[in-house]
Amino acid sequence: MAESARDGATPSREKTLADGEPSLSFVNQGARVRVIANSPRVLELVRRVLPVGSQIEGSDSPDVLFSLSVAAGLASDEAPHCLYLDSVLLQRSRDLEPLLRRLESELHFAVATNARSSLFVHAGVVGWQGQGILLPGPSMSGKSSLVAALLRAGADYYSDEYAVVDAQGCIHPYAKPLAPRVSADESRPPVPESIGYRTGTQPLRASLIVSTRFSQGEHFAPATHGRSRGLMILIANTLVIRERPRFALDRLMHVAGGATTLEGLRGDADEAAVWLLRYQDAGRSGSAPRDPPAGGR
Repeated sequence: MAESARDGATPSREKTLADGEPSLSFVNQGARVRVIANSPRVLELVRRVLPVGSQIEGSDSPDVLFSLSVAAGLASDEAPHCLYLDSVLLQRSRDLEPLLRRLESELHFAVATNARSSLFVHAGVVGWQGQGILLPGPSMSGKSSLVAALLRAGADYYSDEYAVVDAQGCIHPYAKPLAPRVSADESRPPVPESIGYRTGTQPLRASLIVSTRFSQGEHFAPATHGRSRGLMILIANTLVIRERPRFALDRLMHVAGGATTLEGLRGDADEAAVWLLRYQDAGRSGSAPRDPPAGGR
């Protein structure tokens, strides 16, 4: 069983790992992150879950420091394994796999909130006919399901978690493996190309901002909005909007200024995906598909 904590957690009284322990440091989008572990074998597992685009290099002053304290052996029936953020205990478990999954999520979040060169927006992204479709939304809003459906319909994969936006408002690939799952006995989960999907390689301008969530039985008939509503949706899903408002707004205004915003509930993800691609093919003239798809699961 795993126990976890996050915001508001108090520093654990348990001793965290010392600086002399084996460590791995990387830089991604200007964010500097270090992971300390008491086992070189565990650090090899950590390498599998590093965010895409990470460059291994030393750092004496990381922005974020994680520690993995592993009990004797990778499977422990006695003492639990522990994951720390600085001196705060994030999670403990007698099984290493939940800690690796948690660490992977935390590493992506650390890069997203400490990136210096790009802005991270909580959104799925696909490419279609050289333009981007942006799906902003919080966790558990159905982004990944709709991204997967768009890939099945032929779109190019850019991200199912974060849109990475440069100073000109272009969106760059952040193609982490789909449905992440890593254990001590598994290799890293497949990248989209290995399961038949194309991964985008070039920056895109977003032509659609789609704000939607699943609702059983809904017909997908989204309302069309202008740039101001699109900007507000992006702001609501931008991680550093309070800490770096000017940095964020400069980039978000570029994105929203060139995109049509669609907003509404959806039913079946595959049918909504087909609708969106037909809309995209019709251009931004307002001649969207007239018949919304039937809702489903």
